[in-house]
Amino acid sequence: MKEKELVELGFLKCYGEDDQEGWYYYTYDFARGFSLVTNASDELVDGEWVVEVFEESNIKFTTITDVTALIDLIKRNTVK
Repeated sequence: MKEKELVELGFLKCYGEDDQEGWYYYTYDFARGFSLVTNASDELVDGEWVVEVFEESNIKFTTITDVTALIDLIKRNTVK
């Protein structure tokens, strides 16, 4: 996945301690305790980002199509 695609989906850029501008990652929050998180900027392989369910590193998404589908599915089934 490309950084631009994550931003277009609504992921927010988060910096490390003391706002280390050279080190960052992205998050997408659905509800309290349920978020998606990317790998950090210093962990990119060939400029590609990976999305995981926060606190569950065994679930990884590597395509923007899958992440978009997941977000759409969760949004459609979220009680307001």
